[in-house]
Amino acid sequence: MNYKEYKPGVHKLLRHLEHLDSISKGISVAPIHISVWPTNKCQLNCDYCCCRNTMRNNSELDIELYKKALKIFKKYGTKAIEMSGGGEPLLWKNIDEGVDFAHSLGLKQSLITNGLALKDISANTLSKFEWIRISVQSAEHAEKIDYAKIPVKTSLSYMVSDDTKLSSLINLHIFSKSIDIPTRIAVVRPCLQERVDEIKNLVDNLGAPFFFSDKSLGKSKGCYMAWIRAAIDWNGNFLPCPSIQLNKENEGFIPDSFILCNIENIEEWILNNIPHDLGYQCSFCNCGKEENDFIHELLKEIIDADFV
Repeated sequence: MNYKEYKPGVHKLLRHLEHLDSISKGISVAPIHISVWPTNKCQLNCDYCCCRNTMRNNSELDIELYKKALKIFKKYGTKAIEMSGGGEPLLWKNIDEGVDFAHSLGLKQSLITNGLALKDISANTLSKFEWIRISVQSAEHAEKIDYAKIPVKTSLSYMVSDDTKLSSLINLHIFSKSIDIPTRIAVVRPCLQERVDEIKNLVDNLGAPFFFSDKSLGKSKGCYMAWIRAAIDWNGNFLPCPSIQLNKENEGFIPDSFILCNIENIEEWILNNIPHDLGYQCSFCNCGKEENDFIHELLKEIIDADFV
């Protein structure tokens, strides 16, 4: 394979050669990275939310179940946890204990938050994250965050929908530049390529600290995210990627058919499922088309090899 053809997602994957070696040899492994959605409570109702049509019933991940599962994930190769949602992760009543426990296991942690509850979280807990990304709805939203309290690398994220006015982007750029904070701009998918090009051109013209986050179009060649970047929801369900509910087929819901198991049975699932194509054929792979295609070609090359 020509590794230089691949995008940053695969470049990150190539940092985990031991994990890739296990996948190529059919050895049971856990995902490298897990997105954890510890609650479906949220102060906002964003139209692009990954679980926008899921009932907000204040469900929360059981802390003891989570801690037990983390030990198993760590045992089988998980390296990092991303607290996100679903809901607003900082509203989880066990956020301090959950973060402390993952830290004690040596797992790297990151946080994606709307930032509104940061004022209620201790500096000690926040210091255990490698980085924090704040998803904002506007410049006015961004101005409400107390950035001085955040002790780790911080960035903003802004999702552009079909009805987002370009003036909103310009206003956010003025604020981001005033405090010199990196701001990731992405377009809600699926959408017309013309819209993607329009936003990308504007971001390029505005310049730093804005940067544009693009994704490859179309289906992936196979689905292998359960061993690369999986997810756990507030009910303790193990999901093979954190993005299937973003596809137009699911419209903000998590299909029951998408649940692989509950994390109380995660070791059994890992041992009984060596890396293979799970067969999900989303019309647009929001999670990691490049990574999926890379693993697909890697396994295909091994099967097709004439000699060892």
